[in-house]
Amino acid sequence: MVARRSAEALRAWVGDRSDAIRVARVLCIVPMAYVHAPLDAHLAEGAAPLVAVLRDVLGRSSVMLLSALSGVLMVRVLASRPWPKAMLGRLRTLVVPLVVWNAVALGIWGAMGRPLPANLLNAISAVSDHGMLVALTFLRDLFVVATCTPVLIGLARRLGPWPILLLFAAGGFVSTKPVVAHSQIMAYYALGVGVGVLRLEDLPGVSLLRRLMVPALVLLSVASACRPMLGAPLTVLDTNAFDACVRRPVCAGSFWVLSTWLASRPRVRTVVRRHLEPAIYLMFLSHSLVLFGLAALATRAGFVHAPRYGLLWVAMPGICLGVAVLGRRVLQPLPGWVHGLVIGRSKSDVAPWETKPGSDAR
Repeated sequence: MVARRSAEALRAWVGDRSDAIRVARVLCIVPMAYVHAPLDAHLAEGAAPLVAVLRDVLGRSSVMLLSALSGVLMVRVLASRPWPKAMLGRLRTLVVPLVVWNAVALGIWGAMGRPLPANLLNAISAVSDHGMLVALTFLRDLFVVATCTPVLIGLARRLGPWPILLLFAAGGFVSTKPVVAHSQIMAYYALGVGVGVLRLEDLPGVSLLRRLMVPALVLLSVASACRPMLGAPLTVLDTNAFDACVRRPVCAGSFWVLSTWLASRPRVRTVVRRHLEPAIYLMFLSHSLVLFGLAALATRAGFVHAPRYGLLWVAMPGICLGVAVLGRRVLQPLPGWVHGLVIGRSKSDVAPWETKPGSDAR
């Protein structure tokens, strides 16, 4: 029998891991930019192994840890405030920036004279499909799954971990479109809710899995790098079953292990707290537009031939992060309502991905 976690114990759990949560946000969002960085035909053929690791392993899978952390933190929020008030907060921090940034992208697209989407409402709000900025659909999905939190909490309290683990196992094989564009987001969010309600770390084998995560990530990265060269012997890496059962769990688990380790380093903690994490949500919101601008500048400057474009491609997430750090400084003196539109909350040094770790304030 897995013991329940009280509200006080959950607050302590989050407080003890607040720096790890901050590091995890940075560690997950930065490589996510590789998924949206334009490849075109400018990379050298020999770059395929590197692209496979950076884009398909680190970039595509890191979002699952964010989903799980969102589930944990939403349980903590609901322990101190009613569901309608909590959802109003999610509306402000998730949906408002989604609409604003998609509208900005739509305006830029129109100003360039490019054809506009037929469904403008969906392009701006991502109601039933991806909006103008595909990456931001994740925010829509998080908002939708957050509405289910009371149900998930009830399942965990009454039936223990098994319905949560069943949802987690089914996430990679059951489509939730168009309600949730990425079904695994629901699966990992449910797992996070399970962690918030129950002491899932007490399940048999969890401690062993934690020790195996980082070596498994190394092996996965090596296999993914070899996939473009070996072809048929490694086609299993392309299957949905491998993605659901191996790639996503290994990446989410190993990123959390690495985050807790990095958070124990004082210098890393300082840099993340002061400079990176306060700007990381702005990076998430803006990186698609920054990448579009970088690709346009590279084309205009004739900087599109390998290996020069390859070096630029590798550096793109770092550039996006740098732009976000500068953007946060530009935002600081501006009125609070501007912050509310751009990053979904009033002036604060804390990224509004969720609630501030270690506090119930919002």
